[in-house]
Amino acid sequence: MKVLVSGGNGLLGNCMTRVFREAGHEVDSFGHSALKAGMKALDITNSTEVLETVCNGSYDILINCAADRDPESCLSDPAKAYMLNAVSVEHLAAAANSCGAKLCHISTDYVFDGTKPPYNESDSPNPVNTYGRSKLAGEFAAKEARAHLILRIPALYRTDLSDPKNVVTNFAKAMRANSRLTMDAECVRYYTLADDVAQAAEFLLSKGVEGIVHLTGEEQTTKADFCRMIAGALKIESCEIIDGPTPPSGDRRPENSHLNCDYYKSLGGKPFVTVSEAMKKLF
Repeated sequence: MKVLVSGGNGLLGNCMTRVFREAGHEVDSFGHSALKAGMKALDITNSTEVLETVCNGSYDILINCAADRDPESCLSDPAKAYMLNAVSVEHLAAAANSCGAKLCHISTDYVFDGTKPPYNESDSPNPVNTYGRSKLAGEFAAKEARAHLILRIPALYRTDLSDPKNVVTNFAKAMRANSRLTMDAECVRYYTLADDVAQAAEFLLSKGVEGIVHLTGEEQTTKADFCRMIAGALKIESCEIIDGPTPPSGDRRPENSHLNCDYYKSLGGKPFVTVSEAMKKLF
């Protein structure tokens, strides 16, 4: 398959590019700014540019990893959030239809309100914040592509501490620079390896799966506990993690938006690495 990855300079986009190339696919990685070596420029908010790029490239698959994933950023500038998280997806869906490609769009567990987990693919979304609402709008846009696969995922991380987009890297840096940190201890989280998501995407697209699929790690934690696990793995003993409220400020978060990934497993998908297992492999 010939694959286009948008948002290729992000945490997941970087993993998608690497995993699909390792699987033998021809991959072009695109970004809007801060391009890494070998990447190409593409502004997915520009419908004409998207259409020309997709059709000239003769792509079989478009994987959209580009998004504003910061709830505070989405709250402060909703127009920008909807442009990137929803309108741009309309451009990709239209280009996919015009050029005969399949659109694989990355969505989020935040399309759910977090009151009745775990959530199946058939459950009705009910986002509680601007980020979740903009991503749900993106799902509706992705469904306009005649051939589409929507992957809902939770918060991602990697074991590679050299990746500047890795939340583990940033948490470790903050813990090394402070003697005390207050972290969210109320929202339940299911941190998931970005590498696992990329491998699952390659598996599903190679099988020709369409529709909505939930992908998630299974180990329950909180941001505070996650930081404690990182500190233990990296032997950071100089920082005390204090349990804090959810959220201390800004837009709301769902309390527990855990995704049920039984459908993915029924297709033959491999279980994801747990946080506890991943902490042993930090490098």
